[in-house]
Amino acid sequence: MAATKLGQSRWYTDRQSAKDFFMVDSSISTKDDRIDGMIAAASRWIEDFTRRRFIPTTATKEFDYAGPGLIWLNDDLLAVTSIKYGDQADHTIPATDYFLYPANALDDDRPYTHVEVNLTQDMISYKDTPQQDIQVVGKWGYSELSRVHSTLNEAGFTATDTTMTVASGTDFQIGHTLLVDTEQMWVSNKATNDLTVTRGVNGTTGATHSNGANVSIIRPPANIEFACQALVARWIHRGDSAWADRVGSSEMGYTYMGDVPGEVREVLLRYRRVDLI
Repeated sequence: MAATKLGQSRWYTDRQSAKDFFMVDSSISTKDDRIDGMIAAASRWIEDFTRRRFIPTTATKEFDYAGPGLIWLNDDLLAVTSIKYGDQADHTIPATDYFLYPANALDDDRPYTHVEVNLTQDMISYKDTPQQDIQVVGKWGYSELSRVHSTLNEAGFTATDTTMTVASGTDFQIGHTLLVDTEQMWVSNKATNDLTVTRGVNGTTGATHSNGANVSIIRPPANIEFACQALVARWIHRGDSAWADRVGSSEMGYTYMGDVPGEVREVLLRYRRVDLI
């Protein structure tokens, strides 16, 4: 059964992995729509709780100029396309004139949190106000963990095609976010080596790709995927029991606390972003 995107192209687990986690026979599809809905909801909940995205988006964002030479991002930055300033974003800061901090963040699997303009260069001179004077175009998110799983196995895959044939579809599942060149795609269905995909998700742009291009799966950190699977399993089981706090016999029952499980909360608290300003 194909999935509906449900307004969320960043699923932090896929349908099959969720089924495996709470031991649902993969051949049973009667709960697929519920599972998909729970994955989308759990992924969104994780983003809201941590105030982070674990699959990157490409976007233009505006920030205040804190000065002198300081730009606090209040978001997770992975890569910069351009940094501009001025009322019409008509002044560009060359890449040689700024530094991204923390230094070596990506080597430690962390995002950048602020920018410092090289103080030996001309200072930024804003016009009417320093508020929202800085425009940063880039790739945003906590991490971009991807690995090549196959290659494109068709010629003439255009920017609008929604069925992509890969050399081997074994590793791909409904709910995966793919990376081909610089374009992200979201998998809504799979038939052997044919993947039904939503093109240009998470701020990327649909493009033509060459036969033999690498097809990667972008995944969140492993413990974020665990947290998503645990939330989905919990919600599915509680829903099946009419949201009771306890199911089963008095001697051998399962107790469901109303709050998020402690081990899930502990995992997510480690990732929760706290803005410094």
